Order: sequence, then structure tokens, then C-alpha cells
Amino acid sequence: MTNLTRASRELFSRSPDECFESLEALGQHCERQRERSSDLWCPPADVSNHIVWDAVETVDFPRRHTGAVTESLDQIRRIVSDLTAKRDARKDEFAKVVAKAMQEKVGDTSEEASAFLAKHGISRSMIKKAIENLAKRGESFNLWSLVDALTQLTREIRFAGDRTEADQKVSRLLSLAA
Repeated sequence: MTNLTRASRELFSRSPDECFESLEALGQHCERQRERSSDLWCPPADVSNHIVWDAVETVDFPRRHTGAVTESLDQIRRIVSDLTAKRDARKDEFAKVVAKAMQEKVGDTSEEASAFLAKHGISRSMIKKAIENLAKRGESFNLWSLVDALTQLTREIRFAGDRTEADQKVSRLLSLAA
């Protein structure tokens, strides 16, 4: 009897927007809601393979929702400041490597540059296209210009595994300037 009384009380204490005249009216309401709703899910193939580069520093900062946020602000500021300092240090180091790579000449002729790239495992077709692109732009055969030309070419590689392998070879070239 207690359950029936409680059920009756809950049913009749509801506001008008929660009540329906009949089971059929409830069904119609649910059908209208289903028709107006939209599916937010999309197939994985429709999502572009966005990669966040240089996301090497992460920090776990667990907090309970019951605590006061203001108590954590100083710690959050310190964490963000530390991450910013590390990011800036990596950025400065990368700028030094790029500057050094721009100064490092790998050959005076396309043949010398091609031999250098072949020695480091770059495919003949990539070498040919990169050398042609540099010649069109009138750029010299320094380490940076070759890495830049090859990196632009790797974007055209269809399969992710092949593209990753080519990018790794190109990045090893840049590491020669480190």
C-alpha cells in the first residue's frame, strides 16, 4: 500500500508539463521529440586526422568538484607558467637548429645534393622532385631548404604509414644540424 500511495503522490504532484492525458499522448510526445532530435555522432572517416605537434609536456591536475576553485588558482598558475617556460625553451632550441641548418650547405650542385639525400635513405623519386622544386624557386642546397622541400612532398604521400616513414627520414636530416 505504501508503494501505491507514493506512486499516486508522485503522479499527481507533477507539474502540467510532465503530465499527459493518456499513454497515447505520451507516445505522440516522444515521437515528436525523436523527430526533432538530431544525431551528433559522425563516422570516424569523416573526422580529419588532426595531430597536435609538440604536445610533449602534460600535467595531471586532479581536483574534486567539492573544493573551492580559488584554492587551486595559484597552483594552476604555477603549472601553466612551468609549461610555458618549457615550451619556450623547446621553441628557442628549434630556432637554433633551423638557423644552423640554413647555414649548412650539403652541395653546390644538384648531383651533390642528390647524393647526400640518397646516402640518408631518401627515395630517388622524392629526391628528384625536391631538387626540381628547389631549382624552380632558385634556392641553394642547404640542409634547411632540402628538409623544407621534402616535408612539403611528404604531404602528398597517400598512406599514413608511408608518410610517417618518410617524415621520420626527413626529420633525421634536420637532426644533423642539432
